[in-house]
Amino acid sequence: ELTKLREVIFEFAPDEKFTKDNSAFDVAFEVELGDQVGLIGMECKYTDSFSTKEYSKDQYKAIYDLSTSFLSTYGELTNSRYNQLFRNQLLAEGMIQNKYKGYSIVWTGLFCRPDDGTAIETANRFQTMLNSGTETFKILTYKDFIAATQQLDLSWEQREWTMLLWARYLGLPLSHNIR
Repeated sequence: ELTKLREVIFEFAPDEKFTKDNSAFDVAFEVELGDQVGLIGMECKYTDSFSTKEYSKDQYKAIYDLSTSFLSTYGELTNSRYNQLFRNQLLAEGMIQNKYKGYSIVWTGLFCRPDDGTAIETANRFQTMLNSGTETFKILTYKDFIAATQQLDLSWEQREWTMLLWARYLGLPLSHNIR
């Protein structure tokens, strides 16, 4: 439904540090949806797992208390299982609450390997902890992204890019016989 991709930013966090920490989206996309401008911020997982440390700060609680996006309690969301996704969501909430760059939408999500069952299960559960979770928090696997992208009318260079992405993140069978 997006009408324009404005920018791709890696390790993105607003300079204002609404969460008063070093939380950042692994990758963010500044986008347009009709006349709305916003951001899609993703947590990317390849070989690492979610942080096992629990984080709680007064600033997190302040953003949480002003938000209408959460269905779960603050205590549930700061649990180490969800804490990394929760802090990303707090980045999004902080941007909306502070009208960062005039954004009217800020969505979050997880980008991971299709066989990372633990990350996908955690993300599915986190989705249920949000109002409109399936609309505002997306789970996207590398495989689904590449398959959807290859359906587009791409230049050869863009198509080659999807092949390189596949080779880097999903082409593991290519190296299985090498010892």
